[in-house]
Amino acid sequence: MRVSSRLSSVCPVRTAILVDDGIAYWGAGLLSGAQTGLRRYVIAADAETGIVLWSQAAPKPLQGYPLASAENLYMPAGKNTPVSFRKSDGLYLGAFGAANSRQGGAYAVLSYDNKLYFGPHYSGEGSYIGKYDAGSRAEEAVAWGPGNHLVVTPSHAYYSSDTTISKIYRSTKQVAWSLPCDYPYELILAKDLLFAGGENEVGALGISNGSILWTAPVKGRIRSLAVADSRLFVSTNRGTIHCFRAATATDTNNSAEDPPAFATAVGSGAAAKGGRCGDYNALKATRQCVPVPGAGKGANWNADHPHFVSAQK
Repeated sequence: MRVSSRLSSVCPVRTAILVDDGIAYWGAGLLSGAQTGLRRYVIAADAETGIVLWSQAAPKPLQGYPLASAENLYMPAGKNTPVSFRKSDGLYLGAFGAANSRQGGAYAVLSYDNKLYFGPHYSGEGSYIGKYDAGSRAEEAVAWGPGNHLVVTPSHAYYSSDTTISKIYRSTKQVAWSLPCDYPYELILAKDLLFAGGENEVGALGISNGSILWTAPVKGRIRSLAVADSRLFVSTNRGTIHCFRAATATDTNNSAEDPPAFATAVGSGAAAKGGRCGDYNALKATRQCVPVPGAGKGANWNADHPHFVSAQK
C-alpha cells in the first residue's frame, strides 16, 4: 500500500504493546471494509511464547498507548475517540463519547477512581483534555484546558499546556500552582518530581511549588519519557535516546576528556562531581548522567536531594 508516496504495511501496528499479567495486548490495522478486503484487529498473546490467545475485529483504527483495568482494555484511536474491550476474550464493549467521534487523541490516562482522561481534543478555543467514566464511557466534563498531557494521582492532577504546567486539587479543581514553562510535549511523575519534555531540553519540577530543579539538553523534540530503575529515559524525534541516572558513591571517574559539569542548586551544600553512565551501547544512545548526591542504585528520584549535576560524555 502506498501512503504519501511511500510504501506502507496494509496492517500496521500503530499502538504500543501493553503487557499485563503475562499477556501482551496490541492493535493493528488501518483500513477496513469490503472494498479493501482488509481488517483491523485487537490481539492478545502470551507474552512469553507469542501464542495468540484471541483476536477480535477493531471498529476503528487504533493508535496510541493501550490502558488496562482489572477487567477491560482501553485503546486510543487517534483522531477518533477510544474504544474498550473485555480483557478475557476481546469482546468489544463500546466507544467513548460517541456523540463527539472526532474529538479523539492518542493520549489517555486511567485514574485510580476509574475515570478515563484522553485527548488532546481540539476546538476553536484550543486543546483540552476530556474526562469520561471508564465503566459507562459517558463524558463527564472537560477536565482541564488548554491541556496537552495529564498526570493523575488520588489527590492531585498535573497538566501541561503549550505554555504552562499546573497542579490541581482533584476534589475542588482549585489551582495549587500554575507556572510558565517551555515543556509542552511530555509529562510524567516519578515520586515527588515531574519530568517534562520540551524542544531540545528536559526538565524536572518539584511537585510542591512547581520550581524547576534541574534541566539538561537533549537532541530534538522530546516524544517520550520513562523512568525505570532510578533512570530517566528520554527519546526524541531525531531518533536519539538519552539516559540519565542517579549518582552512586563511585561516580568520581571524570577524566580530562569530559566537558565541565554544570550544577543547578536546589538547596544548600556543595555540588557533587559529575559521573558517567554505564555502557548503554545496546540502546545506541547519547549517554548522559544526572548524578544526585547520596543516591545509590535503586534510589527513587527525590526533590529533596540538594543538587542535580549533569556530565555529558
